[in-house]
Amino acid sequence: MNDDKKKWKPDPDTVGSSSQLERTQGFVGNKCTFCDEPLDEDPDAPLLQDFLLVVVRKNNYRPDMTGREKYQIVLKSHHSIMEVTPKEAMAIFKARQWLVEYYVKKDPSWGGAFIHRAGNTKKNASSLPPDHYFESVTFPDGTEPVKETLCKSYTDKDKERRDDRIKKK
Repeated sequence: MNDDKKKWKPDPDTVGSSSQLERTQGFVGNKCTFCDEPLDEDPDAPLLQDFLLVVVRKNNYRPDMTGREKYQIVLKSHHSIMEVTPKEAMAIFKARQWLVEYYVKKDPSWGGAFIHRAGNTKKNASSLPPDHYFESVTFPDGTEPVKETLCKSYTDKDKERRDDRIKKK
């Protein structure tokens, strides 16, 4: 097990809701969000496709984020981006292609983004540990602006706003 995994603690400043904070706090210590729960049994992230080395899941963790459909591409082995093998990289790319084909059936005029957050969570706004490769995939529906935060501001005013949002959820 990676030593970073043992040291990781969730940062309330990178979490968007109280349910997300509760969920990430459950993975402190020797647990991993993706390794320590079955990838096919999470009601907030139903499995859509299994590619042996990676899976594609729907991402319903932040229902307050409207104007988009969200997905995850998750590597089955516990590797950081620096440890991804060539076979795993190919499987990730195949999963990306499959997901675009899947979404184009819903919206032929699709557009979207594949985001992999890596490194320090203070600099990438991730609420999950950085040592298990996954991608967040967002397809905006065109009804409103959609932003993906890569780094959060840590002013007192911003922290107060996030704390208020967490309390409301």
